[in-house]
Amino acid sequence: MQIAHMASGPTQKFGNAEKFAAAIQAGKPGTQNLYFDWTQALAIEDMWRHGNPLSYPGEPTPAVRAHMAGLLRRLGPDRILYGTDMPLSWNLRPREWWTRTVLPLPLTDDEIKNIADNVPPYVHGARAQGER
Repeated sequence: MQIAHMASGPTQKFGNAEKFAAAIQAGKPGTQNLYFDWTQALAIEDMWRHGNPLSYPGEPTPAVRAHMAGLLRRLGPDRILYGTDMPLSWNLRPREWWTRTVLPLPLTDDEIKNIADNVPPYVHGARAQGER
């Protein structure tokens, strides 16, 4: 199961994702096949060019970035799927989104590479069967 927007969206309030992380760490039933997409999971300055600027939570502080890195580790970097809501004209291009949201996180090079290389298992299965 893929959980959109890291179960939180760009609000910089990660309570839902924290609950998933606790369940995963406790080995709760049903968590072995959970995946989380990074789509708009961390707000950045240019994100709300099209929307209501009053709803924008602000550029992530170093503390928010550190909290997100810890959360990614608790969820498991192998469960994080990079995603975007592109090609909406008001969104940043995928490479810029990656550069502005993932690379500034205090993650190791191996953790970043792991996230970059992740492919959901349902896509692996489709490829193996010659679909899509």
